[in-house]
Amino acid sequence: MNEIEKIAEKGLKYWVLAIETGNWEPYMEMLNDDYTFWLPKGGFRYKTSDLHISGGKLVDAELNANRLKAYKNPPNRKSIGDHTVVFEFIYSALNSKEHFQNCMALSFDIREGKISACREYHCVLMKL
Repeated sequence: MNEIEKIAEKGLKYWVLAIETGNWEPYMEMLNDDYTFWLPKGGFRYKTSDLHISGGKLVDAELNANRLKAYKNPPNRKSIGDHTVVFEFIYSALNSKEHFQNCMALSFDIREGKISACREYHCVLMKL
């Protein structure tokens, strides 16, 4: 496992811990000063300073519940580039109205030993 992959794996671990417990501090300590979090589906974009102000809280409770269903399992696929690691997850969930199979991807950009960006993608594969 190379250094980029190790940092991304640790970032994923702390990301899941933060969603589970609400303690974002270990994850936020891994970020560089120019860090950007982007959730394209909702158009949410946060910089490092936004995360410190909000205590690291990202989006809403229903999304966090679905995140945990996905991220508590090993990734279905992991892709590693020169500075980016992408984890892909497929899981089943029930939202307030429907049962569905969903795909989530979490992408970490690593620069100088720190996480410089994180992008999270969501896609409904099928309604069950």
